[in-house]
Amino acid sequence: AAPWADLLYACDAAWWESPEAPSPEAFAGHRVSRDDRSPALCAGVVKVASEGGAGLSADPTRIRTNGNSGAQAINLALHLGARRAILVGFDMQRGTGGALHWHADHEGGLHNPFDQTLAGWRENMKSVAADAGRLGLEIVNASRETALLCFPRRRLEECLKT
Repeated sequence: AAPWADLLYACDAAWWESPEAPSPEAFAGHRVSRDDRSPALCAGVVKVASEGGAGLSADPTRIRTNGNSGAQAINLALHLGARRAILVGFDMQRGTGGALHWHADHEGGLHNPFDQTLAGWRENMKSVAADAGRLGLEIVNASRETALLCFPRRRLEECLKT
């Protein structure tokens, strides 16, 4: 979705070996995962250490899982020096057509979350929001449709102007 990005994070090894993962030619940026198997499945993937729990890890050598890759990517961005994160596609609800992602549901053996999983993600994000303030990271939710209410909301166009 963003071939110009500096970094692509996906937590699941199954995603890295699926057709959804871009080839090195289609995405030249850094590739990062928390799954031990990912580097072996997809060339160029670097593993980051993780720990269970909600919120953001202040330890620069690890990220907290929070049950979802979006929160993990926020924690990674903090460790890489980000002081502002703009969330796009953080729907965390059943969306248009019943999809459980900002995109169509995964196919080919990849898992899709249940409604109760989404509720757990939203709950964990409250801890991410609290920790972000303490750690000096501003988080703005610019997702078009979202059930994630613990971050200030702004239109993406507005976020990109500042």
